[in-house]
Amino acid sequence: MPKYEIKSPNEKLTAKRGKATFVNGVAITEDAKLATAYKLTGYEVITLEDKPEPKQAAKKKPVAKKKATAKKKGE
Repeated sequence: MPKYEIKSPNEKLTAKRGKATFVNGVAITEDAKLATAYKLTGYEVITLEDKPEPKQAAKKKPVAKKKATAKKKGE
């Protein structure tokens, strides 16, 4: 489900306006109808991409390297 960032013309707006809560002029919602309503009334609306959380690579245990042993004389 896409998320929408709604930017108020007033960058200092920190208040609830309708169903959106703005902090420093920005509100985030998943409600497409709400985002459209704000867009029609002059607010800037940006659709945010749904980015899956990056999977953390499993930590590999360091492999201990075997030391090369020199052959003794006569072997």
